[in-house]
Amino acid sequence: MEKRVIPVLEMSCAVCAATVEKTVRELPGVEEASVNFSANTLQVVYDPDKILLKDMQAAVSAAGYDLVISENAEADAIDAEHRLYLDLRRRTIGAWSFGLPVMVLSMIFHSPSQILTWILLVLTLPVL
Repeated sequence: MEKRVIPVLEMSCAVCAATVEKTVRELPGVEEASVNFSANTLQVVYDPDKILLKDMQAAVSAAGYDLVISENAEADAIDAEHRLYLDLRRRTIGAWSFGLPVMVLSMIFHSPSQILTWILLVLTLPVL
C-alpha cells in the first residue's frame, strides 16, 4: 500500500470535496481517501499494483475537478490556481466594464427608446 497527498484543483465548496472523496473511494485498489477542503488536498492510501495515479486523475477529471500528480505538484498547483485567479480577474473586469454603462444608462433614462433598449441589450449580453 502506498500513501500520497495530492493537490486538488477547482474545488469551491464542501460538496466539491465530498464529490472528489467519493469518486476516489469508489475506485478499485483505493483503500482510503480523505479530502481536506481548506488545504485543497486529497490524502489517499492505494495499491499501486491495482490502480495508477493517472487512473485516479482521470476519474476525478470526469467528476469535474483535477488532481496534480506531477513530481513538483505543490508548485504546479500554485501556478494553476494563479492562472485561475488571473482568468477570474479578467472576467470580472470585463463584466464591470459592460455592466456599469448599463446601470448608468438605466438610471439616466427611465423610459428608454427602442434604440437605447437595443444598446442596453448588447451591453448586457457579454456580462451574461
